[in-house]
Amino acid sequence: MPSSKSPVLCSSASDTSLKPRKMKKADFALPTQGASKKEFKKMRRLFNKELETVKNLVIMHIDEVNEELSALRREIKQMNLPVVVSDIKAFTQRMILLECEMKKAFEGMDVPRRFERVDRKLGALSDDLRSLKSAKESEREQRPAREASKSEQPKSGGTPSWEDVLLIDESIGDEEEQPPSKGDPRKEAEEKRPAKRESKRAEDDVRKTQEEIAAYSKKLTKTKHEIFSVGYRIEQAWKKMNDCPKEAKRQIEQLKEEKYRLRQEESNLVKKIDKGKERLRGYWEREHRPGPSRSRGGV
Repeated sequence: MPSSKSPVLCSSASDTSLKPRKMKKADFALPTQGASKKEFKKMRRLFNKELETVKNLVIMHIDEVNEELSALRREIKQMNLPVVVSDIKAFTQRMILLECEMKKAFEGMDVPRRFERVDRKLGALSDDLRSLKSAKESEREQRPAREASKSEQPKSGGTPSWEDVLLIDESIGDEEEQPPSKGDPRKEAEEKRPAKRESKRAEDDVRKTQEEIAAYSKKLTKTKHEIFSVGYRIEQAWKKMNDCPKEAKRQIEQLKEEKYRLRQEESNLVKKIDKGKERLRGYWEREHRPGPSRSRGGV
């Protein structure tokens, strides 16, 4: 009997070793629903905490920026910039108008032509001085001969001979008929005619050139005013860009084209004025060329 029971015990021991073991929750590879909820709650708390800190920082920075903006607004109100800008624009307009008035005043005074007349008169005076100097020199040269003739008269007993009388008469006749500085008036008039015609033609050309320059200057001033007004309209259109961007953009493009056209017109007018000034300078140089005065008909 005992020998027959022993294998039964062994078989029971082997059966207990082969039984499945009861597993715990920690042995599972995937988390359970409760664990995942707990982890999510923990992460949410951390995220909310970080979000609150970031929000507080942003609010602090926004408050600082608002304080700086309010300080800048107060400074701008104290400086009153729009009034300053309008004053600057008004000042520039007044300066442009003053420049136009000064140009018109100088053109009305006709200063260049007056200077030309003064130069011509000075040239005539220089010619007169030359003639007077030549007359004085000829008189000095003839004075010793006259003194010698007067000294010879008492030596001959007070009665000059017929030869002396004839010589004196011939010398006096020569002095009266041939003045030292003046020639034939007809020849002088004939010599002066082409010079007078040329001077008159030059005066007409100068007057015409001055009128052209005055007209171009007036047109240039008007063009500058138009450029200034177009620039102001472009600034106003930029301010309307937030309200209606399409219309403002179209208006800005049109105004830019208009400003480009006015700039080209301004450059053309400046070139024409410079050419007119060059012509006037050429007339002036021809008139004041070194040599005898042309107004006196000198050769």
